[in-house]
Amino acid sequence: MSWADLPCDPRVARELSACLRSNRLSPSLLLCGPPGTGKRAVAVAVAQALLCLGTEPPCGNCKHCRRVASGQHPDFKVWEADGREVRVEQARALRAATRLRPFEGRVQVHLVPEAERMNEEASNALLRTLEEPSPHAVLILLTIAPSLLLPTIRSRCQSFRFRPLPARMVQERLEKDGGVPAEEARWRARLARGSLARARSLPADEIELAHDVARTLESMLEQRIRGRLAASIVDAAERWSSETPAERPLERLLEVCRDALLAHHGAPVDSLLYPELGPRLGRMAGRLAGTLPAGIQRLEAALGDLRRPMKGNLLIEESLSTLMHRP
Repeated sequence: MSWADLPCDPRVARELSACLRSNRLSPSLLLCGPPGTGKRAVAVAVAQALLCLGTEPPCGNCKHCRRVASGQHPDFKVWEADGREVRVEQARALRAATRLRPFEGRVQVHLVPEAERMNEEASNALLRTLEEPSPHAVLILLTIAPSLLLPTIRSRCQSFRFRPLPARMVQERLEKDGGVPAEEARWRARLARGSLARARSLPADEIELAHDVARTLESMLEQRIRGRLAASIVDAAERWSSETPAERPLERLLEVCRDALLAHHGAPVDSLLYPELGPRLGRMAGRLAGTLPAGIQRLEAALGDLRRPMKGNLLIEESLSTLMHRP
């Protein structure tokens, strides 16, 4: 097993590998970054390296590496959130566990995958563990939102920041590990925003929904000329509001509008999320004149508004009305 094979930011893999080789790894690690950027895979690799019997850890083949990968190693414990949060009882149990000697390896490795979900009591209990580290334990915290952790927790950890994955890496992983056909892997990687997890979970009709958005916007421009814009907006909102999850049509609208604005200003076709729509989107942007920036802002706000109890079709109607308004 090679650090270069991990689905993560290569820079982070190199830094962690160097720390392990030079014995400069802190007993408390904080891996931060967007979802799907390889944090958990790297945490498992660190655990394997610390428990590995091979000459170049992690070898991936010894009994310790295999048992860590399968979640069956007695010295590798994962502390998942209990429902919506990591509770104080879990943090106290983790603290007690770090005081025990390892069962088989040199150290114990404790992984907290969603550290931002710790409630206040759990955070304070974990802080005590960090302030009095055990010589027999390594603690690895994963988070998508380091700002939600106590500053005192962040300051006591060796931090590694994960950046979104390059689209090429995502595409190669989908083809190699998931057996995804090349063309499908290409569009999934393009829409994944650097997240391998997102690339894998995208619905199969995601591209078709984006094309539907572009066709509908073109139709609305024609209906605007004929004075039938209001009815076409209501029809589109009703059709798209049935999508699950609710943010799907808004996200596709936002992406298509951003591509249209880029195409209008002469951006290279290969820089667009939907390069196959480039010429159409450029013409559409010209007809939308000065409403595109305001429409994009309204779509961004609408995605935030989905967290509030407001019907999705109303958010779509408002966004389309802003986009199609004559300046």
